Amino acid sequence: MSKTLSVVIPVYNEGTTVHLILNKVRDVKLLEHIQKEVIIVDDCSTDDLDSTHKCNGI
Repeated sequence: MSKTLSVVIPVYNEGTTVHLILNKVRDVKLLEHIQKEVIIVDDCSTDDLDSTHKCNGI
C-alpha cells in the first residue's frame, strides 16, 4: 500500500533561496512505499519565484 507525504512550503519573495529548501526536501530518502509531493504556497510574491520553482525538478 502506497502512502504520500505532503510537504507544504509557504513562501514570500523567496525566488533566490527557495531552491535551497527544495533541494533538501528532494534529497530526503523515504521508505519504499512512501511517495513525496511538494506544495509551494506563494503569498503574492513580487520576485521571480514562479519561474524558479517550476524548474527545480522535484
